[in-house]
Parts: sequence; structure tokens; C-alpha cells
Amino acid sequence: MNDTHKSNIKCLACGKKVNLQIVKKENNNKGRPFYSCRQCNEFFLWADNPTDMARYHNKITARPVITTARQIYNSNPPGQASASQNIENTSHNTNDRSKLSVKPIEIKFVFYDKDYLIVRGYQERLLEFWRRLEYATFIYEAKGWRIPSCQYENCTKELKKLNFPVEFNTFPHHILKLFAADSNKSNVSNTQAEADITSKISPQLWQILMPFQKEGVIEVITKGGRVLIGDEMGLGKTIQALTICSYYREWPVLVICPSSLRLTWSNEIQRWLQIPEEEIQVIFNGSNKLQSPMAKFVIVSYDLCRTMGHTFNKKFNVVIADEAHYLKNRSAKRSQVCLRMIQETHRAILLTGTPALSRPEELYGLIEALNNKLFPNFTYFASRYCNRKLMHLGHRQFWDTKGSQNLEELHWLMAKTILIRRLKKDVNLQLPAKTRAIIKIKIDRASMKPIEELKAKKAKLDESGDQESLYNIKREKQILLNAMWEQTAQIKLPGIIEYVSDLYESTEKKFLVFAHHHVVLDGFSKDLDCKSINYIRIDGSVPSAKRQVLVDQFQNDSSIRIALLSITAANTGLTLTAADLVVFAELYWNPATLLQAEDRAHRIGRNERVDIKYILADGTADDIVWPLIKKKLQIVGLMLDNSSNKININEGTTFGHESQSDLLEWFNETVGSDDNAGIAFAAEENLEEPSRGIKRTRETLDFSYRKYKKTKNGNGYGNDNNQ
Repeated sequence: MNDTHKSNIKCLACGKKVNLQIVKKENNNKGRPFYSCRQCNEFFLWADNPTDMARYHNKITARPVITTARQIYNSNPPGQASASQNIENTSHNTNDRSKLSVKPIEIKFVFYDKDYLIVRGYQERLLEFWRRLEYATFIYEAKGWRIPSCQYENCTKELKKLNFPVEFNTFPHHILKLFAADSNKSNVSNTQAEADITSKISPQLWQILMPFQKEGVIEVITKGGRVLIGDEMGLGKTIQALTICSYYREWPVLVICPSSLRLTWSNEIQRWLQIPEEEIQVIFNGSNKLQSPMAKFVIVSYDLCRTMGHTFNKKFNVVIADEAHYLKNRSAKRSQVCLRMIQETHRAILLTGTPALSRPEELYGLIEALNNKLFPNFTYFASRYCNRKLMHLGHRQFWDTKGSQNLEELHWLMAKTILIRRLKKDVNLQLPAKTRAIIKIKIDRASMKPIEELKAKKAKLDESGDQESLYNIKREKQILLNAMWEQTAQIKLPGIIEYVSDLYESTEKKFLVFAHHHVVLDGFSKDLDCKSINYIRIDGSVPSAKRQVLVDQFQNDSSIRIALLSITAANTGLTLTAADLVVFAELYWNPATLLQAEDRAHRIGRNERVDIKYILADGTADDIVWPLIKKKLQIVGLMLDNSSNKININEGTTFGHESQSDLLEWFNETVGSDDNAGIAFAAEENLEEPSRGIKRTRETLDFSYRKYKKTKNGNGYGNDNNQ
């Protein structure tokens, strides 16, 4: 609203006193005083313009007869000539007096998409003007006329030629430069670009991509390979980035990512680019040095990059920064090292599912790293987009840049230069109901010791038995295998916590975390409690009456984003559709149980897709359970980043490969041909007393070990005659 005050200025049209007002609207004229007549709405005068005020006083003395624009329009209907032409002809008789007396028509240019603007400001006098513009199209949904952004300058020139006053918003210099660049841009069709790309990459890789992913790859390449891919989680940013690397083939490539995703990146590179493991170096600690000759891909965590960044300088041709929002704090050392490296590298692909589009301050570092020519400095950027203002705190002054303004303009600028962002709702028809991805975590050598001991005991059993003791040996192998499953849960726990913590910080979505062993459920609960993160937990100890209360809390309370669930106790009967993501911290022997757990989020009535992550570790019981799941079930759907064909879940994973054949043989020896049995006794759990099954297994295992030591006498193992 405007502040209004009475004045002694009289309207040149009706002769009544007009009001003095102050512009409050957010535009370039904010704060300016002006006079306007509310009676006839035909008078407007800037109070702070000396030239206009002098002209007014000259005219008020002469008191000429004013022909208003409305009178002009009524006497010259559009059918006889255009409104602008009629006003133009009449203006010569009024000696430009109508410009002073007629309130300017306010016209607003707003961004429609990265190629078009919408012009709003309906007035009858302007109707014919817009109709005469060949490049203007009225868009009913947008309530305005759409024009190409490259025609902005031509359009404003035409508006200035009109002989009635118009007032329109202007854009800063850096935006006008992009408008001009559009008009000079050569038109290369997507078909031509696609032909160029397919000539340089594997046809199989290109066919796997969904249509919107192909569009993303094409746009990255047309932008010169320096972009921020901000697609929503689950839309396949990884495979797009790797396809771009395959196109350029500018090795070596540095991948910077959260530590929990290093092995996942290694797996995906092998999977999609068919690059052998020997040509991929994963850096696990600061003592690791770059290989010589350098690998095609080097993968490092953000924290290690902070300390090792000086050894990477100018050694890479491409940098991929996954979860790039880790670099949002420009003053942090991690950000300074990584952003400088990104700026100095020829190609840079930043990936994040949560770009801070509503917090411009956090975007500046990424924008500057990708294109340092867009803005002269942060002060300029903050003044335009961060609502920069001087604040006082006691005797101290500081500039507050945490605000936001002109966001529509900023989003347009980023989409035009560095940003590619699609949401699931934008590409919904191209997506399956569920997508699955493998997350590989690293287990250190010391933590693997208990499992190695179990493998060694199994090897001794292989050497010790004869035909009469096969049954007992098989039983002992079952016990050892079950112990291995439980040990896997314990040694995976730190990696599980690290991955889920990264996930919690990387997205604002709700998600489900499924686990089976209580060591995982309890350990994860303890970590969430220490971090004061709100969550619900449902396992066998939770009464049925209380479960629905917890479900309702998760569904309706925005502060609760994690549901920690037992695979067997919470795999049926619960509706948790508020979650968009399902994480399996552990596997389970029965694939149908896993599918039932997946469907807690994917229920009837849900239109959005559900993303599913399976956390696996090499050399553990996962090497046994995962191939079993693949063998027993053909999944209709899609592994993340894969094609839309009906596929087997085993595509693209290294789990169950030849190096782990001994574990698979162990499993086959133990359970025989009855794969459904899994290790039936090991999977049993009393839902009301969930610890009983684990306790019973431990007691059986301890007894068996004692029996093994007692009866080991060189005459075979478990011989009834020796008991």
C-alpha cells in the first residue's frame, strides 16, 4: 500500500486536488513520492522530478483543454485503426500534454521459463499493440503475453514509441547480457546434438537412459560441461554424470562425495562405463597417494579432499562433486579447497538433489565456481538476490545476507547458465513405481576379523568330517552361518549410521529404515537420540495398539522424518506413505518379506515413486543373501538409473561374483536345495519377546563350540560314539 497525504496540486483533467503518495511496491521506484488523482484516475506526476513539476506549473497557469487517452480511445475505436496509432495521431494536437495528465500504464516483465518471458499489464490501449507483435502469444494460464527473452530489447523499444506513458521494470546488466546472448545463439537441434553424442559413447549406455536423462546429458554438453545437476533424488544424476564423462573421455576424473558413497561410486563406474576396478582408485585415508600412472577415476571424500586438496591441484580434467550442498558454506576450509579446484578444472559437474534455491547466499559459491563471469563479486550478488542490508548489534555493524529477493530472476539466470533441475512430478510418466539402488559400504580389516574367524572354522569343518558325521557338520555350518549373519549386522552398523546421517542432511524427505537384528536397531536408536533427531521405532516389543499411534505421528508430524522398523515385525499392516525413500540397513533371507517391507511406503492411492536403497558390504553375509534374493525373484521395475525394461535385480551389481563363490557354496551345502528355507531357524523371532531368538541362537552356538572342542579327537567330528 501507499502512504497518502493531501496536497495543493490540482488535477489537470478534473480540477480537483490530488493526493501525494509514496511508492511502497517492490520495484525500482520504491520510496518515490508522486501525485495521482483518485477521482478521474487520469493524472500522474512524479513529485521528485523538478522538470515535471516545472512543466506542471506552466500548464496549470495556461489551463489548456486536455484530451484524455480514454476520450481518444472512445472516439477512435480499434476497428478503424490501432489504439497506438490513434493516440499517436492525436498527440500532435495536444503538444504532448496528455503524457503529463495520463497515469502511466504499469507493465511487468516476469520470467516464464529459461527461454521466454511473460508480460503482464492489461489495458485496452495495449491490446492492439500486442496483437501487432509477431513474436507475442497470449498464454491464458499465465495471464499475460509470452515473448522470447531474446526479444526483450525490441519489445521495450516498441513500447517506448507509444504516445501514451508506460512504465515497465528493467533488468540488471548481467541479465540483459544473457538476453543478448540468446539472440546471437546458433540453433543446434537436439537431434544434431544427440547424433554427436551417440557417435562418441556406447550405444548400450545411451539406450539405458530415460528420455529426460538424455535431455539432461544433451543440455550439459551444450553448456560446455560445467553445470549443477539439481534433479530431485532418485532421477539418476549419477548415470547422467558418468555418461557425460564417457562423452568427453578427458581422464583422469576426480569424484568428491560423502565418505559413505565412495564404494557406491566405484561400483557405478564399473557398472555403467565398464571400466575395470584396477583403473579406479578409492582413497580411504590421508596416507593414500595417487597412483602412477593415474587411474581414470579417483574417488575421495569431502573431508579427505580438504586435507589432501593440495596434492590434487591441476591434475584432473573433470571434477564431479556429489551432494554438492556440502559446499554451501563459502567460509569453511572444505568449501574453499573444493570450490577452488572446481573453478580451475576444465569440466565440472556438481550434483545435488537439494539446491538451496530459496537461500541465495548458499548458492553463490557453487555459481562462482562454475562461472565466475556472471557476477563481479558477492556484494553485487547479495544486493540483488540476498536482500543485503546493514544491521546494528550494539556498537557493531554487519551486513545481513541471509535474506532473499528476485528469486524468480535468479532461478531463470541459473537455468540459463549452469542449472539443470527436474522434479519427479515433471517426469512422472517416465518413471516406474519403485526404483532400487545398491549402496556399498566399506568394512575395515580389523572389523572383518570375527567373520574371517568364522570362515576359518568352517574350513576346519570341511577337513574334519567323514561320511558318518555329515549331518552334524552340516548342522554346525548352519550355526556358523547364522553367527556370520549376526556379525555382519554388528560390523555394518557404523557404515549404516554414517550413510543414513548423510542422507538425513541431504534431503528434507521422510524415509523408512529397516533392520532385523536388535544390535542394529538399538545402535541406530542411540545415535538418533544423541543427535536429538525425532523418529519413531516399531519392533516386536511394541504392542499393536501403540503401533498405529506411532504411524499417525510419522504420517502427520513434519518434525518426524525417520521411521526405524523391524523387517519382520513391521513388514505388513502398516501404511507409511509419507515416506518417499526406503533404506534396508540389513537383508533378510526371504525376498517376499523385503517386498512387503518396501510396500509400507508404496501403497494404493500413492502416485509418487518410491526410492529403495539396499546397504551391502563385501565379504559378509550380504554376499550370500543378496544372490539368493536375486535368484528367487524376478522384479518388474527398475534399478536406479536403468532402462524401463523388465529386468532382474542382479544387473549391475558385483555381489555374488566369483571371488565370493566359497560363501555361496557354504550356503548351498548348508541349506541344500531348499532355498526357501533360508536358514529357517535363524530367521525365527518371537515378536513379543524379540531377544529370545537371538539369545537361543547364541546359546546353541556356544554349546556347539564347546562340543566341537571336546569331541575333536582325530576320529571325526560329532561322532555319536564319542559322546
